[in-house]
Amino acid sequence: MSAKPFVKWAGGKRKLIPQILNIMPKKFKAYHEPMVGGGALFFELAPDSAHLNDLNSELIETYTAVKNDPEALIKALKKLKNTQSDYLKVRATKVRSAISKAARFIYLNKLCFNGLYRVNADGIFNVPYCKDETKNHVEEQVIREASKVLQTANLTNHNYLEALTKVKAKDLVFIDPPYDGTFSSYTSSGFNKADQAQLKEALDYLTEVKAYAIICNSDTPFIRDLYKSYTKIPIQDRFVISSKGSSRQLTPTFFITNYDL
Repeated sequence: MSAKPFVKWAGGKRKLIPQILNIMPKKFKAYHEPMVGGGALFFELAPDSAHLNDLNSELIETYTAVKNDPEALIKALKKLKNTQSDYLKVRATKVRSAISKAARFIYLNKLCFNGLYRVNADGIFNVPYCKDETKNHVEEQVIREASKVLQTANLTNHNYLEALTKVKAKDLVFIDPPYDGTFSSYTSSGFNKADQAQLKEALDYLTEVKAYAIICNSDTPFIRDLYKSYTKIPIQDRFVISSKGSSRQLTPTFFITNYDL
């Protein structure tokens, strides 16, 4: 059984699934994704045991609602209308219940410009409307299938380093961080060079505990030097989002692994 992501996420890996499957270890124990985002690889694999984490609390609250009560979530989504005025109203409104929060999150994700999740320095979602009233923001079957796959997943809202403390030998860890030199406003704190260096140290830790790890990142001089002792596999035809937010650009990227293929 597999499913599709129920949100569109900047830098999502759906198009890269065949390439990732080609470099994965043939066997692994538990699956870990400490920066889950849209979770494309998780939904494709539908593993028997999974640990999904993200620093974005609204995202994890939405995953939890999809897992625990998909029908209530679908019902709440159907009450929301796709118009610019409704979008702006929903964007400006704070809601309290878990289902209402999840419905708001999915609604804004589906109807915002380019499916982009971006927050300002105060952590407030500020992406404009897509200006397309034909878009469908209620994908019932996608939510139901995602809910089934999520039944085997443990969901947490921690710093990714804390999430990695659960990793054991022969587990598979897939990490898709904000790329070096590209868009990083998924949370108000961003992701800078020091964060990139810390991520490399996390890979050193995963190697020590004998876990399999795959990391995606830009093929920049900084990242290439940072991971000089690890295997690097070029990613084909990967578009990423510019740090200036003004345009899309084709940037060389690669997978970094701590095991031999």
